[in-house]
Amino acid sequence: MGKLPNGILGGISGKVGTVVGYVMNGKAYVRSAPRKSEQKPSAAQLAMRQRFALAQNWLKPLTPFVRIGCKNYGSSGRGFIAAKSYLMHYALTGTHPEVSVDPAMVMVAWGKLPQATGASVSLDASGNLSFQWDANEYRGTNFQNDHVMLLAYIPEAKLAAFDLCGARRSKGGDTLKLDAGFSGKEADVYMAFITEEREELSNSQYLGRITVI
Repeated sequence: MGKLPNGILGGISGKVGTVVGYVMNGKAYVRSAPRKSEQKPSAAQLAMRQRFALAQNWLKPLTPFVRIGCKNYGSSGRGFIAAKSYLMHYALTGTHPEVSVDPAMVMVAWGKLPQATGASVSLDASGNLSFQWDANEYRGTNFQNDHVMLLAYIPEAKLAAFDLCGARRSKGGDTLKLDAGFSGKEADVYMAFITEEREELSNSQYLGRITVI
């Protein structure tokens, strides 16, 4: 049932007759209500639905990260949609119904800032992730003030840990704390850089899969 949250002169919300009202980015829109099809979906349609659902579900726990990390990719200006589009085009392997995500090909941040040189990650004595990179390459430039963005993700458990504004590039290292849920599992690890103004980013770097003890 449709609603008129702003009165009879305002936009509608939900289905009213043959139209559906919705709000996107603060603006009200109306579109035709979809018709139910009596035809069974084709193999191509089923394959596309699977790819869409797989990308959506894989990225969902990373929503706060990719909203910022991928906001400058494409023309949508919406980081999650951009990250999902990239994943569907470049990070899915196999054919329907045996389709999976290749974590090494996933992009969780995109931009023109330089990536880290000599980037690595290891497990420290406390069971947290210790990131290292070359701090000297961009010393004395504006890039030295960039902040690192860190991410660890266990897709099978839908468990993610991240830092959206970590140490400066000039520091050469940072630590990502992990909760007990990571213990005994393998996590895919990523890093990227973002300017202090939170506007420009680097492409994310996949640092591999690490076993958390």
